[in-house]
Amino acid sequence: MDINQEIRALFASSTSMSASLITSLPNTHKAWVIRIGNDFGVGVASKEGTIISERFTSARMWTAPMTIQNETYNLLMLTCQDEYQRMEFSAICAQFVDPDERENLLESPYSWWDRWRNLLGNSVKTKSPHGVLGELITLRKLWDQGENPVWTGGQGGVNDIQCGTSEYECKSTTIRYDSIVSITGQFQLDYHTSDSLYLIFCRFEPSLTGESINDVVQSLVQRGMDELSLETVLEKCGYEVGSSVRTDRYKLLEMRKYHVDDSFPAITAKSFVGGKIPEAIVQFTYRLELIGLPYESWI
Repeated sequence: MDINQEIRALFASSTSMSASLITSLPNTHKAWVIRIGNDFGVGVASKEGTIISERFTSARMWTAPMTIQNETYNLLMLTCQDEYQRMEFSAICAQFVDPDERENLLESPYSWWDRWRNLLGNSVKTKSPHGVLGELITLRKLWDQGENPVWTGGQGGVNDIQCGTSEYECKSTTIRYDSIVSITGQFQLDYHTSDSLYLIFCRFEPSLTGESINDVVQSLVQRGMDELSLETVLEKCGYEVGSSVRTDRYKLLEMRKYHVDDSFPAITAKSFVGGKIPEAIVQFTYRLELIGLPYESWI
């Protein structure tokens, strides 16, 4: 039985919360078929302290400690939750555990992941961390001003940050000369639970000397912000610990603060006759040009 066939057989026979040794591999290159909850796939022992978490469509590459026959490993795992794709997924898993691939996999797991993601995806949507970075930098700016900001955007809040009697909506770009932002829905530039609303516009460029999500999170924790609360929002945004894009660095070129008052060109319920959005309109998105609008430089 070859590796792929054995993986398929173990997928069919393994039970939840189990790790089954792949016997067709040499003892020098052990690997296991694993099931953890709804996740099934394969795992290999990686360096202690390695933290990885990447997702693409229904697949995931991640690390977690696991005790197998009284020995604890930091497993690097490739898993999936789509049982209907089990046969096809086994072929990728066979490459993942292949002894000839093992050294490259463990030395450069992100390179292995990118290669397979590009091969399998019809269109690869790479995460753009500068949007989250703008929110984190705004959070830090408010904290340094003595405020007590709460990051709410990733937890279902209409606006990104709640801060006392004010709300903050953050927009970011990496286009050097563009000042157009996209506004989604009738509530994004409207007042909700506060007295005032501000739009923060950040312009970034990729730079080795800039800051990453990990850098700003660390600086916020050092200032006294709760790390668990920050990580909870980041995970909901798709940027959990171990995600490679959290290390991408950007230099902040510009940061503007706009007061969204009655003179600001926003579309809200007040823009319609009777101050009410017609029932037939269920959602709208528009683009707003910021050139010519008054702002405060915040960099």
